[in-house]
Amino acid sequence: MLATHHSRGVTCSPNQIIISSGTQQSLTLLAHILSNIHMSIAFEEPSYLGAKAVFKHFNFNITPINLETDGIDINFLHESESKIVYVTPSHQYTYGMVMPISKRLKLLQWSEEKDGLIIEDDYDGEFRYKGRTIP
Repeated sequence: MLATHHSRGVTCSPNQIIISSGTQQSLTLLAHILSNIHMSIAFEEPSYLGAKAVFKHFNFNITPINLETDGIDINFLHESESKIVYVTPSHQYTYGMVMPISKRLKLLQWSEEKDGLIIEDDYDGEFRYKGRTIP
């Protein structure tokens, strides 16, 4: 895992990497930390129910964001009050669509404009029938 962050173009130092036993533990750590800062999170709708359950446990307000054919509706995300968003761009959970680079860049722009945080669950990002993984 540590070597993979270099091969996928992630610029970070070793002290910025957290190793956990899986998605649920990672999300629990994030929710615990973020509950001191924000209390609202946007989710793709539909989305991974296990992730929603973690943030509900920490009393976050859940804002569902509709999906378009290429992923989360960025315009609707802009209209929401959330400064945190949970996405599965490499293989949207549950529909399986892949968010194109152009939309990923718009998501990054949303993050800059809102001073927001993106939680990317790349649960299936390494599995491809064709082509390379998207950064």
